[in-house]
Amino acid sequence: MALPADLPDELPEPLAATAEDFQRWADDGQSMLQRLAEATNEPNERRVLRTFRKYEALELGGISEFRWKEARRKLALGDGTSAQARVTLEEIHKIQELAGVRPHKPLGARTSRIAVANFKGGATKTTVALHISQAFPLRGYRTLVVDADPQGTLSRLMGFRPETIEPDHTLTSLFENVAREDGKKVGLKPQPTHIDGLDIIPASLDMTGADIHIASAFMKKVEGASDFYRLFDAAL
Repeated sequence: MALPADLPDELPEPLAATAEDFQRWADDGQSMLQRLAEATNEPNERRVLRTFRKYEALELGGISEFRWKEARRKLALGDGTSAQARVTLEEIHKIQELAGVRPHKPLGARTSRIAVANFKGGATKTTVALHISQAFPLRGYRTLVVDADPQGTLSRLMGFRPETIEPDHTLTSLFENVAREDGKKVGLKPQPTHIDGLDIIPASLDMTGADIHIASAFMKKVEGASDFYRLFDAAL
């Protein structure tokens, strides 16, 4: 096969890189991202949910006109008859509670749980979870969304930066409970979001490989591994 005339007689030696080199490059890159983030943004983005007009509040809260006026008077929010009157979601929830129409589970009942899971990437898991988690509190339901993906895309969409999240604020604490020998069990630490009634257990890169560790613990029959699902269930 003929080679191009401008091709050098000898090709340069391939670059030899060690694991330490890759770690150093990764640390340098993360440091650059951190400096950039500190120069342009706060650690976590402060988001504010928009306010709602009267007709939106009545529809979202399932509130009658009479109860709307009565609750606003008791909460010193005015009569709310103005077409320009707006309320926050927190105020809608307070009006619901005063009117006795805010959704709640029966005493002693198990909290409903919805899992959005799929082994395939790009299957809109995050999008579905995001819309479901935000739709429920708009109707008055108290909601907790749990981000179990180390990429933390859902957390980022909720205004959290995964690289700034402390591991004990994620599911990592539950993963570590399996290996704890002191008998102490760490619970979950939900974080409030900009949507009243919606909390989140965010995710971070520290969770990478945790699912593999749990599966490995089951296969190796590590003491306490069989308690993982019970611990997870109790924590939720």
